[in-house]
Amino acid sequence: PLLLVCQHHLEPTGLVDRGPPRCISRCGLSMRVFARACASTLACLINPVARGLRLSDYFIIVLAQIKAALTSVYMFGPSSADKLDALTLVERPFLAFCWLVASRLLPVGRRARRDTCCTDSALPSREADRTIPVTIAVPNEGARPLLILFMHGGGLVLGSAREEEVLYRFFASRLKATVVSVEYRMVPEAPFPACIDDCEDAALAVLSDPAYHGHRFIVAGMSAGGYLAIQLALLLAHAGVQVDAHVAIAPMVGPFGHFSSLADNAWLGLFPLRTITWMWGEFLRGVRPHEWTWRVSALLATDEELALTCPGIVTYHQFDTLRDEGEAYVRRLEGVGKLHGAREMPYPHGSGVGMYAILDTVAQMIETRLEVLASAECSRKKL
Repeated sequence: PLLLVCQHHLEPTGLVDRGPPRCISRCGLSMRVFARACASTLACLINPVARGLRLSDYFIIVLAQIKAALTSVYMFGPSSADKLDALTLVERPFLAFCWLVASRLLPVGRRARRDTCCTDSALPSREADRTIPVTIAVPNEGARPLLILFMHGGGLVLGSAREEEVLYRFFASRLKATVVSVEYRMVPEAPFPACIDDCEDAALAVLSDPAYHGHRFIVAGMSAGGYLAIQLALLLAHAGVQVDAHVAIAPMVGPFGHFSSLADNAWLGLFPLRTITWMWGEFLRGVRPHEWTWRVSALLATDEELALTCPGIVTYHQFDTLRDEGEAYVRRLEGVGKLHGAREMPYPHGSGVGMYAILDTVAQMIETRLEVLASAECSRKKL
């Protein structure tokens, strides 16, 4: 109860605009750090599925929550430019530090580092004077014709193609795939639809590369990257581009504030609720709500529009503020016959605890999807 009281006084519990955010004192920030770290650790300890984890696993989630607690306060700057400057100085080092520790201690990180290598490159965009930076991960040996376009998370405002290297290098290792991680533009500098345009341009560029002709093609991402994977799959489907599957891990799905998990799991959220409101507001700057269509969120698509998308693989997490919208998207896919696989995972959002189980579960579902495609191809050849 004390932890919940601390959280209640340090951030609002709703998504209603209450005017300019109040300042958070150093004392309040310290309380928040302590509350988040203790709450996350307590949630793991009382979760039966999490029993048996190593001490290093608990250490990772505490680091992740401390990082979120320290950096989210800097989203309350006086202007968008100031917010970005503060996040650049504070968020990036903490995020890199947490993933560095994760890459050394957790099984998912050890496997990714051992079995793959990464190179930086750039892809053409629709703007002649601009390219899209990407990081390409490939297995050291035994690569098969499978191409995954990966979008990083960070609420559409944080992160880079390199900062979730552990995640996509795991898929490169586990699936023997070539994974291209996209450095898309982010808010507040580049509102909707800039990041989606970048992902579409990157997809079309890799698909037109002769080196990848004949490859199976999957789009994937976690959190905000999951949102981009969902939207990109739907966009490419409407454009008549073949995508074999889309993967959304704990995805954001749209600018909706009515889901109960936003309040239920706010104490474990990586971002305060007002920060989520700010992120969507900056992203959809200039796009009025009555103009929202499936291009803003797949949940707004009609059944006919959504039925065009490729089969989806989705995980949504029990202790995640995004749980309900992820589950809602699963139900929509199921309703139009485009759900390949879904799983509710007993973990919070974006933590090191359970990350191996999450990624391995997703990899298994990707494998089954590839088997279905291979079986269908064999049947067509026999005919």
